[in-house]
Amino acid sequence: TAFSTKLVEDYRSFPPAQPIQNRPEEFIGLFADPHTDSKFLECRFGLDGTLDPKCPAKINDLGHSLGSLGLRILSSLDDPTYARLCDIPLERKRNEVSTTVFRLCRYESIKEDVAFGSHTDTTFLTLVPCASQPGLEVFDPSIGAFLCHEASPLACPGRDVICLAGEFLDLLSNGKYGSAVHRVILTSADAKQRRTTRSSTPLLLRAKRSASWLCLPLTTIWKVLAKASSEEEVRQMLIEQQQYG
Repeated sequence: TAFSTKLVEDYRSFPPAQPIQNRPEEFIGLFADPHTDSKFLECRFGLDGTLDPKCPAKINDLGHSLGSLGLRILSSLDDPTYARLCDIPLERKRNEVSTTVFRLCRYESIKEDVAFGSHTDTTFLTLVPCASQPGLEVFDPSIGAFLCHEASPLACPGRDVICLAGEFLDLLSNGKYGSAVHRVILTSADAKQRRTTRSSTPLLLRAKRSASWLCLPLTTIWKVLAKASSEEEVRQMLIEQQQYG
């Protein structure tokens, strides 16, 4: 954890984000949040199975370990389709650059406590190693409030991983595994010592480019999920895609 945090803090050595060849909506490299001072390094697994941009071996190992954990979780669910459709990064050569993203995040916010607002991820799963700086909050609909599991006295940075269901899993399971609403907050127990930075290394497990569902490529479904603002809009757009292509 400390090693990955140091790498995130050294973000200036990485190239700015550039689109993947023939995949203009997917990026590799460094980008910034225009609303805060947060920085994100978008890494993907290349043809040799290692991260691009190039990262130290420990970071590659962390990405592969999270990928293996994601595979075990998806394989344990009631439908084997989920694991088969997901782009799982494992230690081997690949036919193309991954859709799955290993993101090195450095959250900063000078004026606001909210470093990244409430959202869901367009993934099957998002796996977030528990950070030494609590800040990831997940909405619990049963009580109507956000909870910070990292702040629990039982949480162990460097060992525990928070697993968030994403929009792909929500859609394909027909809502059985609802996508987790989450946000990042920069606060501390002492209001006078408000923390202004947080480092995190989530793995965003996305769908294979070659995969399809309901006769639609999952790449098309990904675009629908990115554009739609409600579950009803998603289903309507999918129906239109099936009818008109």
